[in-house]
Amino acid sequence: MQVFTTKMESRRTVILPDMFKGFVVETPPMNPNYETVKPISERWLAEKCSFSPRMKKRVEFCDFAVFISIAAPDAPFDKLKTMCDWGNWVFPFDDMFDEGSLKSDPKRSQVVIDSLMADMLDKTYTRTKSAVVQAHDDIFRRVSQGSTAGARRRFALAMKQYTDGVVHHVKQFSTNSIPSIQEMLDTRRLSSGVTPLYHLIEYAHDIKLPDEVFENPIIQRLELLGADFVLLSNDILSYRKEENDDCPFSMVAACRMTGQSPQEAFDTVGNLLEERYQYWQKAIEQLPSWGPEIDASVARYIQGIQNVVQANITWSFRSGRYFGKQAPEIRRTRMIDVMVNPPFLQARQLRSEDQDSNYDPSSENTGLSHLLHTDEGCLDDGFSYSLHNNKDHHDLAILDASADSQLRNALRLLPAKPQLDALIEAFFSNVNHHYNFIHPPAFIRQYVNWSCGTQQRCLQDLQLTTLIFMMCACVTQHLDLDSQTTLGIHLAQPPKDVSKAYHDAGTRLAEAIPAGSYHLINLQWKVLSICWFKGEAKFTEAWHTIGLAVQEAYELGLHKSRHRATHDIEVQIGRRAWRVLYCWNWQLSSILGRPFIMNDIDSEPELPDLKGSAPTPTLHIKLQYQLISSLAKRWQTPQNINSPSKVRDYKKMVEHHVSSFPAVFALSDPDTSKDAEWPWVVTHRYYVQTMAYFMILQPYKSYLLHPSTDLSVPEIQQLRAEAVECSLKTLQIATQWASRVSQGDGQFHLVVLCLFDTAAFLSMSLQRDQVKNFPQRIKVVVAVNEAVTTLKELQAISRGAQSSYGLLCKILRKMDWNATNR
Repeated sequence: MQVFTTKMESRRTVILPDMFKGFVVETPPMNPNYETVKPISERWLAEKCSFSPRMKKRVEFCDFAVFISIAAPDAPFDKLKTMCDWGNWVFPFDDMFDEGSLKSDPKRSQVVIDSLMADMLDKTYTRTKSAVVQAHDDIFRRVSQGSTAGARRRFALAMKQYTDGVVHHVKQFSTNSIPSIQEMLDTRRLSSGVTPLYHLIEYAHDIKLPDEVFENPIIQRLELLGADFVLLSNDILSYRKEENDDCPFSMVAACRMTGQSPQEAFDTVGNLLEERYQYWQKAIEQLPSWGPEIDASVARYIQGIQNVVQANITWSFRSGRYFGKQAPEIRRTRMIDVMVNPPFLQARQLRSEDQDSNYDPSSENTGLSHLLHTDEGCLDDGFSYSLHNNKDHHDLAILDASADSQLRNALRLLPAKPQLDALIEAFFSNVNHHYNFIHPPAFIRQYVNWSCGTQQRCLQDLQLTTLIFMMCACVTQHLDLDSQTTLGIHLAQPPKDVSKAYHDAGTRLAEAIPAGSYHLINLQWKVLSICWFKGEAKFTEAWHTIGLAVQEAYELGLHKSRHRATHDIEVQIGRRAWRVLYCWNWQLSSILGRPFIMNDIDSEPELPDLKGSAPTPTLHIKLQYQLISSLAKRWQTPQNINSPSKVRDYKKMVEHHVSSFPAVFALSDPDTSKDAEWPWVVTHRYYVQTMAYFMILQPYKSYLLHPSTDLSVPEIQQLRAEAVECSLKTLQIATQWASRVSQGDGQFHLVVLCLFDTAAFLSMSLQRDQVKNFPQRIKVVVAVNEAVTTLKELQAISRGAQSSYGLLCKILRKMDWNATNR
């Protein structure tokens, strides 16, 4: 994009992105009551809040009644007046935090917010409220009286999110921190004050919809996109005013603070806006139906979101707040002049330098702090991940220009610090406890230091950032909206897309790690990459990545036998990673018919009797590892088992091993008395039980589906009956697990794999039944159909389930499943 130099060296002329496109091209209708309501509302607010003549004039000059009259063109007079009261109110309220006395005072800001939210959250507030807060109490009373209980609740929650964003803004400003682009976007989504407008339109247009509509992910996506449209276009159009006001709370300002030129900053935000139009169209195409009557109301609600977007852009050019009398010309040419080095940028540059020299990591206040004390007795103060004691010049080597550039570009793709903290905490809650090859205290110490953002990054920063991307990819892979709310995570795109973006970014960044830089962190991110590929049902890619991880593990010496128990944390972490890799290698080799590439492993020390001992969070992997190790020594993989006697020997070996499991993992009548005390044991029980049946089934599958197997032989028919019984148990336990599995759970991929693989085996076996004597035929048909239904339900949150469902349906169509099993 061409940049023009003006006569004044301190300013540049930039070209604004095209704001009038998509549904914004249409001329929006205006509420006919606008002219009458405008002066009444402005006078009410001025009197209610005892505005000074200057503030009264500012409110009148902004003319927010135009915005509201476009946003709610069909609102009756009284409800339009209430909405205008709120719109006029939010401007002076917001200005207190953007430009006023609360701009850098978090403590006083929180007091004001608490008083504002008290009535909306049904909390008692005994202190005196300011006139501005009392004005909103009056507005909320009117909204409550004219709304459904659902609309009232949604408006209150939207106001809570808005005020949370405002407080975060103040804290950010008061600490002089420099926000990343993603961090600013996440915060602006809350503080822009858009979502309360949706529910005011719900109130004003008397839209009545069941809660299930607002809980639908497509509706929530449209709401979020509407907020993005408003905040991105507002931050583009308001930037010139805000740089003059020394107010850096905008996306354009955030881009400038990352070092972008004025034109680059506007182009970056413009590209984000362009992406939202594409996301909007895609979401509209995916909109479900609730029936004609509800669909009509849904259409009115979505039109209300569009009205808010149109209102924002139309108002921005019509009111004098941003461009004054230049607005028509700026709209025609899309050209404005801005400062080359505005005051906020100069101030932030100086503060950043001061921060770099004075930062104290011990002062970091993070919601992850409790993880620092997890298993802390296993740590000494000097612990860090470096199996080769790599605190040397290589590990701490400063990155070259190319790698440093790649790292800095990648860092911009990570979310805001609060969001990133929430994702990291969710990783340790939902994913890591299945494998425990990332030690929370050690990681959090590194994470805090990494968060300092020093000017000169080293090799370990590159490796750690790659690991963080993979952690984010795994934890967002199967997140549903309820889990996002519970975890405090707000995603702008569907979790599946966000997860893929994180994984792709981590993979690209890993290419900058120099060859031969072997490190436990590298092994950890590779193991997580395998986990992610398995969750996507990309088993071939997972198998190839296992090869890379095994190479790293060998270079770190993890294959070497440990003849005595050790309390060295790095060794324990390394062995856990090895065990996970070993189990996955065996599973994927069995599924894909590939060679077993970890066949040179030494034995683990014998475990004591497990029956009477309490399970640990890593026990389920140890149990599986021991079993697979024993099986592999005899047969390598199930494909090598080629007779009914060997199949039964294999089955007995698995059953004998499973019989030694602690009672909490028993296949029948397990001990559930400690489920509340050990919440992780529930998922681990499903894992162990599912894997037990799934492992027993493997040699049956390969033998019975082999073209040379004669299914008319009585011994083979008995073998098939055993396989059917095991398959039904596998599908039963996998279906139960699917109904309880936590979204974002690190074992989610196993549920999908067992449902697909077992249902596919049963359907193909049924197709080969020429004499119509298939054992438990009716149960098999029901179980396969139930597996199809479960995969169909899971595909909304899992690419792996989506591809598995599609492939299973293709298999069933090819064999004319419905006709075959009538």
